[in-house]
Amino acid sequence: MSLGMSILFVFVTAFTLFSYSKNQVDTISIFSTKMKMEVKNVVITPLNYSPKKHYPVDYLLHGYRDNYSKWITTVPQIQSLST
Repeated sequence: MSLGMSILFVFVTAFTLFSYSKNQVDTISIFSTKMKMEVKNVVITPLNYSPKKHYPVDYLLHGYRDNYSKWITTVPQIQSLST
């Protein structure tokens, strides 16, 4: 196997393993009775999420001019913090 093929193999393997180990990121909409409108939210759940298990929750709030996707687009590493 040539050096180029070896490097390509290592890169593809590492990329595949990394991409499968990410947590689940979903966008959901919830109706707010106070605002009288649908509000979008980003939810990050662990890869091994089980609805039968209890998990700690962190609420990350954005500023006035930002939107629901601010944290996940500005700090994409935040995905890896969900365990």
